Amino acid sequence: MNIKTIGVMEGRVPSKVLGHVVQWEEDHQDELLENWEDIKTTGGYHKINPLV
Repeated sequence: MNIKTIGVMEGRVPSKVLGHVVQWEEDHQDELLENWEDIKTTGGYHKINPLV
């Protein structure tokens, strides 16, 4: 998945699953981007609430 475009970068995801993943990613996009930057710079990250 691509965090910025919220799309599948490679491979296939079943449509039922993809809908849930995209919704979760949209809800947590800022947190995902922040984690990505933190991992690149410090190696640290914080937990993000899972899909319920």
